[in-house]
Amino acid sequence: WLGLRGLLLLSERRETAREIRALLPTIMETTSTGNTDIILEALRIFKNVMRHMGMREASSSAVTVAEKMLPLFNHVSSEVRESSIRLFRDLMEAVVWWQKGSMKKNVCGGLLPLLLRMSDEIPSVAQLCENQKRAVGYLRQSLTYLKDPQASVRFQAVRFICECSP
Repeated sequence: WLGLRGLLLLSERRETAREIRALLPTIMETTSTGNTDIILEALRIFKNVMRHMGMREASSSAVTVAEKMLPLFNHVSSEVRESSIRLFRDLMEAVVWWQKGSMKKNVCGGLLPLLLRMSDEIPSVAQLCENQKRAVGYLRQSLTYLKDPQASVRFQAVRFICECSP
C-alpha cells in the first residue's frame, strides 16, 4: 500500500507521471486484491497518469487497461464502483479513432453492468450509468446479477431477462 501511495504522489507531477506509464499494467493488477484502499489508490494513479499523457499514449494504455476495469463495476464498495465507472468513461473518451475497434469489445462488455447499475442504491453510481444503452447479446452476463446483495440490482437483472425473453 505504501508503494502505491508513493506512486500516487509521483503521478501528480507531469515529469514523473510519464515515467510511471510503464508500470500501469502492474498497478492495475493490484485491483484484483479486493482491498478497497488498494484499488482506489490504483485507480487514482491511473487517472493521474492518463491526465498527463498525450492522446496517442493515452489511447494505447486505455485499450490495455479497460478490460481490467469491468469487474470493478460490481465491487462491494460504492466508491470503487463509482471511481471505476468514471475512469472507464474517461478511457472510452481517450481512445483515438484507429483504436476504436480494439476498444469495442471492452465497451460492449461494460454495457450490461452499466445498465444494471442504473438501479444502484448509491445515487452517484446510478447517475454515472444513466445514459448507457442495453445490450441484448449479453443476456447470459445478467445471470450473475441475480445473486447480487442489493435487491434493486437483482430486480433489474430479472427485469432485463424478462424484457429479452420472447
